[in-house]
Amino acid sequence: MTPLLDSFSSLLFPSKCLHCKEELFETKELCQQCLNQLEWLDPTLFKGHLAACFEYEGALKSLLHAFKYNDRPYLAKSLAGFMLLQYARLGWDIPDLITYIPQSFLRAATRGYNQSELLAVELGALLQIPVVGLLKRKSFTPSQTQLAKDDRKALLQESFELRSTHDTKDKHILLIDDVYTTGATIKCATKTLEQLHPRRVDAFCLMMTNPDL
Repeated sequence: MTPLLDSFSSLLFPSKCLHCKEELFETKELCQQCLNQLEWLDPTLFKGHLAACFEYEGALKSLLHAFKYNDRPYLAKSLAGFMLLQYARLGWDIPDLITYIPQSFLRAATRGYNQSELLAVELGALLQIPVVGLLKRKSFTPSQTQLAKDDRKALLQESFELRSTHDTKDKHILLIDDVYTTGATIKCATKTLEQLHPRRVDAFCLMMTNPDL
Protein backbone atom coordinates (compact mmCIF):
# COMPACT_ATOMS: atom_id res chain seq x y z
CA MET A 1 0.00 0.00 0.00
CA THR A 2 1.35 3.43 -0.96
CA PRO A 3 1.72 6.16 1.72
CA LEU A 4 -1.18 8.09 0.14
CA LEU A 5 -3.50 5.08 0.18
CA ASP A 6 -2.34 4.19 3.68
CA SER A 7 -3.22 7.67 4.95
CA PHE A 8 -6.59 7.58 3.18
CA SER A 9 -7.33 4.16 4.71
CA SER A 10 -6.48 5.50 8.18
CA LEU A 11 -8.99 8.30 7.75
CA LEU A 12 -11.73 5.93 6.69
CA PHE A 13 -10.94 3.21 9.21
CA PRO A 14 -9.04 4.77 12.12
CA SER A 15 -7.46 2.38 14.59
CA LYS A 16 -8.01 2.67 18.32
CA CYS A 17 -5.71 2.93 21.29
CA LEU A 18 -5.31 -0.53 22.72
CA HIS A 19 -5.86 0.82 26.22
CA CYS A 20 -8.38 3.67 26.29
CA LYS A 21 -9.94 2.92 22.85
CA GLU A 22 -9.48 6.51 21.68
CA GLU A 23 -9.42 6.72 17.89
CA LEU A 24 -5.96 6.99 16.38
CA PHE A 25 -5.13 8.55 13.05
CA GLU A 26 -1.52 7.42 13.14
CA THR A 27 0.06 4.00 12.89
CA LYS A 28 0.73 3.26 16.54
CA GLU A 29 -0.76 1.19 19.34
CA LEU A 30 -1.30 3.68 22.18
CA CYS A 31 -2.56 7.25 22.12
CA GLN A 32 -0.29 10.05 23.26
CA GLN A 33 -2.19 10.50 26.51
CA CYS A 34 -1.70 6.86 27.48
CA LEU A 35 1.97 7.02 26.50
CA ASN A 36 2.43 10.10 28.67
CA GLN A 37 0.97 8.25 31.65
CA LEU A 38 3.42 5.35 31.55
CA GLU A 39 5.25 4.92 34.84
CA TRP A 40 8.64 3.25 34.57
CA LEU A 41 9.84 1.18 37.48
CA ASP A 42 12.72 2.85 39.28
CA PRO A 43 15.99 1.02 38.41
CA THR A 44 17.17 1.48 42.00
CA LEU A 45 14.35 -0.84 43.15
CA PHE A 46 16.21 -3.82 41.80
CA LYS A 47 18.96 -5.67 43.58
CA GLY A 48 20.70 -8.81 42.46
CA HIS A 49 20.12 -9.99 38.90
CA LEU A 50 16.46 -9.26 38.21
CA ALA A 51 14.69 -6.24 36.74
CA ALA A 52 11.54 -5.19 34.87
CA CYS A 53 10.26 -2.14 33.02
CA PHE A 54 6.71 -1.61 34.30
CA GLU A 55 4.24 -2.80 36.89
CA TYR A 56 1.57 -5.12 35.50
CA GLU A 57 -1.18 -2.52 35.10
CA GLY A 58 -2.38 0.31 32.90
CA ALA A 59 -1.66 0.88 29.24
CA LEU A 60 1.30 -1.50 28.99
CA LYS A 61 -0.81 -4.31 30.46
CA SER A 62 -3.34 -3.72 27.66
CA LEU A 63 -0.55 -3.71 25.09
CA LEU A 64 0.95 -6.92 26.46
CA HIS A 65 -2.48 -8.58 26.55
CA ALA A 66 -3.01 -7.74 22.87
CA PHE A 67 0.46 -9.07 22.08
CA LYS A 68 -0.09 -12.39 23.87
CA TYR A 69 -3.74 -13.17 23.31
CA ASN A 70 -4.97 -11.19 20.29
CA ASP A 71 -2.57 -12.55 17.68
CA ARG A 72 -0.39 -9.45 17.39
CA PRO A 73 3.18 -10.77 17.33
CA TYR A 74 4.35 -7.60 15.57
CA LEU A 75 3.97 -5.74 18.88
CA ALA A 76 7.18 -7.42 20.05
CA LYS A 77 9.21 -4.73 18.27
CA SER A 78 7.57 -1.86 20.20
CA LEU A 79 7.71 -3.71 23.52
CA ALA A 80 11.37 -4.59 23.04
CA GLY A 81 12.00 -0.89 22.48
CA PHE A 82 10.71 -0.21 25.99
CA MET A 83 12.96 -2.97 27.32
CA LEU A 84 16.00 -1.44 25.61
CA LEU A 85 15.33 1.93 27.26
CA GLN A 86 14.98 0.35 30.71
CA TYR A 87 18.10 -1.76 30.19
CA ALA A 88 20.04 1.41 29.50
CA ARG A 89 18.62 2.99 32.67
CA LEU A 90 19.71 -0.05 34.70
CA GLY A 91 23.31 0.42 33.67
CA TRP A 92 23.88 -3.33 33.31
CA ASP A 93 26.69 -4.69 31.16
CA ILE A 94 25.78 -5.88 27.68
CA PRO A 95 25.36 -9.69 27.94
CA ASP A 96 27.14 -12.20 25.74
CA LEU A 97 23.86 -13.77 24.68
CA ILE A 98 20.14 -13.69 25.33
CA THR A 99 17.82 -16.61 26.03
CA TYR A 100 14.15 -16.83 27.01
CA ILE A 101 11.53 -18.75 28.94
CA PRO A 102 10.19 -21.48 26.63
CA GLN A 103 6.60 -22.56 26.14
CA SER A 104 5.24 -26.06 26.10
CA PHE A 105 4.70 -27.54 22.64
CA LEU A 106 0.92 -27.45 23.08
CA ARG A 107 0.80 -23.79 24.13
CA ALA A 108 3.15 -22.77 21.34
CA ALA A 109 0.99 -24.63 18.83
CA THR A 110 -2.17 -23.01 20.20
CA ARG A 111 -0.84 -19.43 20.27
CA GLY A 112 1.39 -19.79 17.24
CA TYR A 113 4.36 -18.03 18.84
CA ASN A 114 6.22 -17.64 22.10
CA GLN A 115 5.91 -14.03 23.28
CA SER A 116 9.06 -14.24 25.42
CA GLU A 117 11.06 -15.55 22.47
CA LEU A 118 9.84 -12.72 20.23
CA LEU A 119 10.79 -10.14 22.86
CA ALA A 120 14.23 -11.76 23.15
CA VAL A 121 14.75 -11.76 19.38
CA GLU A 122 13.81 -8.10 19.03
CA LEU A 123 15.92 -7.05 22.02
CA GLY A 124 18.83 -9.10 20.69
CA ALA A 125 18.56 -7.27 17.36
CA LEU A 126 18.61 -3.91 19.14
CA LEU A 127 21.62 -4.87 21.29
CA GLN A 128 23.25 -6.72 18.37
CA ILE A 129 23.90 -9.88 20.35
CA PRO A 130 22.88 -13.50 19.64
CA VAL A 131 19.65 -15.05 20.89
CA VAL A 132 19.83 -18.76 21.70
CA GLY A 133 17.07 -21.10 22.87
CA LEU A 134 18.86 -22.77 25.76
CA LEU A 135 15.83 -24.19 27.60
CA LYS A 136 12.83 -26.37 26.93
CA ARG A 137 9.91 -27.43 29.07
CA LYS A 138 9.80 -31.03 30.17
CA SER A 139 6.05 -31.26 29.84
CA PHE A 140 2.93 -29.16 29.40
CA THR A 141 2.08 -26.90 32.31
CA PRO A 142 -1.24 -25.03 32.56
CA SER A 143 -1.51 -21.26 32.89
CA GLN A 144 -0.28 -20.00 36.26
CA THR A 145 -2.48 -16.92 36.50
CA GLN A 146 -5.09 -18.58 38.72
CA LEU A 147 -2.72 -20.65 40.86
CA ALA A 148 -1.65 -19.90 44.41
CA LYS A 149 2.04 -19.19 45.03
CA ASP A 150 2.80 -22.61 46.56
CA ASP A 151 0.98 -24.35 43.70
CA ARG A 152 3.05 -22.46 41.14
CA LYS A 153 6.30 -23.48 42.80
CA ALA A 154 5.22 -27.13 42.88
CA LEU A 155 4.13 -26.96 39.25
CA LEU A 156 7.39 -25.49 38.06
CA GLN A 157 9.66 -27.80 40.00
CA GLU A 158 11.99 -29.53 37.55
CA SER A 159 9.91 -28.23 34.60
CA PHE A 160 12.88 -27.05 32.50
CA GLU A 161 15.76 -28.86 30.89
CA LEU A 162 18.59 -27.85 28.60
CA ARG A 163 17.99 -27.98 24.86
CA SER A 164 21.27 -26.59 23.54
CA THR A 165 24.97 -27.29 23.91
CA HIS A 166 25.83 -23.72 22.98
CA ASP A 167 29.08 -22.56 24.58
CA THR A 168 28.01 -20.58 27.64
CA LYS A 169 30.89 -21.28 30.02
CA ASP A 170 31.93 -18.05 31.76
CA LYS A 171 29.40 -16.11 29.64
CA HIS A 172 26.93 -13.47 30.76
CA ILE A 173 23.37 -14.70 29.93
CA LEU A 174 20.30 -12.46 29.86
CA LEU A 175 17.10 -14.44 30.47
CA ILE A 176 13.90 -12.85 29.07
CA ASP A 177 10.30 -13.34 30.17
CA ASP A 178 7.22 -11.22 29.61
CA VAL A 179 5.80 -11.02 33.17
CA TYR A 180 7.40 -11.69 36.54
CA THR A 181 4.83 -13.01 39.03
CA THR A 182 6.10 -14.99 42.03
CA GLY A 183 9.58 -15.57 40.68
CA ALA A 184 9.16 -19.35 40.55
CA THR A 185 9.59 -19.50 36.77
CA ILE A 186 12.72 -17.35 36.76
CA LYS A 187 14.29 -19.23 39.68
CA CYS A 188 13.68 -22.62 38.11
CA ALA A 189 14.98 -21.49 34.71
CA THR A 190 18.05 -19.85 36.25
CA LYS A 191 18.85 -22.99 38.22
CA THR A 192 18.73 -25.01 35.01
CA LEU A 193 20.93 -22.50 33.15
CA GLU A 194 23.54 -22.71 35.89
CA GLN A 195 24.27 -26.25 34.68
CA LEU A 196 25.95 -24.57 31.70
CA HIS A 197 28.44 -22.83 34.02
CA PRO A 198 27.82 -19.23 32.92
CA ARG A 199 29.63 -16.35 34.59
CA ARG A 200 26.32 -14.65 35.38
CA VAL A 201 22.61 -14.96 34.65
CA ASP A 202 20.41 -11.85 34.73
CA ALA A 203 16.62 -12.02 34.40
CA PHE A 204 14.84 -9.19 32.63
CA CYS A 205 11.06 -8.96 32.24
CA LEU A 206 8.79 -6.49 30.53
CA MET A 207 6.38 -6.28 33.47
CA MET A 208 6.11 -7.24 37.14
CA THR A 209 2.98 -8.01 39.14
CA ASN A 210 4.53 -6.86 42.41
CA PRO A 211 7.69 -4.72 42.31
CA ASP A 212 8.11 -5.16 46.07
CA LEU A 213 8.85 -8.90 45.70
